[in-house]
Amino acid sequence: MTTESINTQNEFGHRKVFISYSWSSKLWVLEFASKLQRDYGIEVVIDAWDLKPGDDLNAFMEREVSDSTIDKVLMVCDKQYMEKADARSGGAGTEAQILSPQLYSKNNPGKYIPIVNMVDEKQQPYLPVFLTSKLYVDFSDPTKEDTSFDNLINTIYDQTTITRPKLGPVPVKILNHEANNYPLIQAGMKVKSNIESPRLMASIFQNDFLKYMQEALETSRVEKDVTTNDEMYKEVMQKLEKFNDNESLFKECVQLYLRSGESESASLAEYFSNINEQVHKTNENDKSQDSVRFILTEEFLMVVGELIKQRQWDNLKYLLSANYKIGNGRRANFAFLRNPPLSIYDYDEKHTKRLSIIGDMLMERNEDIFNQMWCADVLLFYISRLRSKDSSNFLSWYPIIQTRKSYPDFPDFPFLENLNIEENMRAFLSISGVTEAELKSSEVYQEYTRLEGFTGVPAIKKFQKSDF
Repeated sequence: MTTESINTQNEFGHRKVFISYSWSSKLWVLEFASKLQRDYGIEVVIDAWDLKPGDDLNAFMEREVSDSTIDKVLMVCDKQYMEKADARSGGAGTEAQILSPQLYSKNNPGKYIPIVNMVDEKQQPYLPVFLTSKLYVDFSDPTKEDTSFDNLINTIYDQTTITRPKLGPVPVKILNHEANNYPLIQAGMKVKSNIESPRLMASIFQNDFLKYMQEALETSRVEKDVTTNDEMYKEVMQKLEKFNDNESLFKECVQLYLRSGESESASLAEYFSNINEQVHKTNENDKSQDSVRFILTEEFLMVVGELIKQRQWDNLKYLLSANYKIGNGRRANFAFLRNPPLSIYDYDEKHTKRLSIIGDMLMERNEDIFNQMWCADVLLFYISRLRSKDSSNFLSWYPIIQTRKSYPDFPDFPFLENLNIEENMRAFLSISGVTEAELKSSEVYQEYTRLEGFTGVPAIKKFQKSDF
């Protein structure tokens, strides 16, 4: 024996099999077993070799089938074996009764291998019923015996004759298909992986991430033709749920971007403007865009809330001073980014009747940053009212979150609570575009503002009330 064969044996170890068969195939089985033992290093347990007069055949069968040292049980199937196994008669029938429970056990279903050495006139294997679901090794054609042995030996040694190819890349045409978000996910991963390179990360966010996010949103309108508002509501909610992962990615990436030290509001303003134009291209009563309307408002509140938290007053002032596209070449102030999703409001009025279903949805979807978004909602209301002489809801920011309860608490808003600090007052006046005298004489500074039948927004001076 060569050194190579010794190493191979040590690495793999001999295998051990038990052979079950009908006496009609005894001569074939003895030759078959001899070849396994002699030529392939497989120890064979078989009644012809391992039983002597007086031994119990059934006990032998039961012991060998359950023996943990037996790697495989080979069941040689010819016509007689099939007939006796199906009729549960004779030795083959007894073996079938013993083997059946083992075959359906979850412990080691691959341990049992049918060996077919005979086929009928239609070239169909003689397989008993309890083996028909098993893949078998075909030894019925002597001219293909070598191939059959190769197949069996590889199975016994737990090897494969066919190497699985290495998993290749996903086709580019699939990755770039408009129906999936692979480019967006990749851009998001690049943003998150370049935290240590703020300038590069900011560039990826501005040039790639926002582009792919816009494309994802453009495919989020309801395309299905629906006839009732309840059906439209269901479709809109499904679109929102499908977009959840993208929205979480936006939240994470925009926070990283705004905290990078390289952020600027121009790219965000352009992004919001493009989405707003998309929404306003359709008739305002077209509810198929309601999922996009909701996401646009949600993202705008996310960004404004983060800018307040980071005290990025210049970026905030730019965002609130920009004009946003509303279709047909027209532009309007940031209040037009609050686009009421009518299907959600109508459904609420008919079914749930919550005070502010949008506010509740924002709270449920953004628990981790909800106070920031609440502060943004309140501040946007103040700014729009201070800037505009026309206080109609159409032209100013109508509070979305603040009106969500009958008697809402104030948000935790350190910026407004400390307007006595000159730096804060200067920032607030700069964003609002009013003087301090104009601010303190204004309605939003002096009075609790009620909004139609809803609860309203506290006066700014309420935030400045000291407990002592």
